[in-house]
Amino acid sequence: MWTRLRHGAALHQTAITTAPDRYPALFAALAARLPADARILSFGCSTGEELISLRRLMPEARLTGVEINPHARATAIARTTIDQRIEVVPTLPKGAFDAVLALAVLQREPHRVDDEAWTDLSRHYSFARFDDAVTELAERLAPGGLLAVHHAQYRVEDSSVAALLTPVADTPLQSPPLFDRNSRRYDPTPPSASLFVKGARR
Repeated sequence: MWTRLRHGAALHQTAITTAPDRYPALFAALAARLPADARILSFGCSTGEELISLRRLMPEARLTGVEINPHARATAIARTTIDQRIEVVPTLPKGAFDAVLALAVLQREPHRVDDEAWTDLSRHYSFARFDDAVTELAERLAPGGLLAVHHAQYRVEDSSVAALLTPVADTPLQSPPLFDRNSRRYDPTPPSASLFVKGARR
């Protein structure tokens, strides 16, 4: 609640629940396409499980976790402090990354969306909020870098920076429900990729 009150304008997902190795296919696709010493940004790293999972696959990568919730951030720091190639910070850092991940972050109350069959998301999480976040994350990517957005409620293909991003074939797709630029539920839901390359294809 404190985080929501203080950082409401910057907050996306309000839950911090996570688990290790949640996205094996997506992580494998990243590892196969990135250099061994890649700089990777995990946006909304929660309590650090995502960073630890990435480290197992990419032992030489430099990992930066961003977490706005102070309690989750403290846990992530405690879990990764022994690893000098991992840092956890409260806000988006400057610089260019080889990969940027936003996994189960760019959404709001997904269980209620499913249970109550919401058809309009605008009052809870607008497309503009999603679009601003995707634009800012894409700006942190080096040319040829990879953007992973999964368990979101909107499509990267609908974003303002879609023309700069090419979907990567044979990688996981987003699962419905998804909402359009007007925050209305797609029916039927068009395909939506989870992994994109900035500029030239990888």
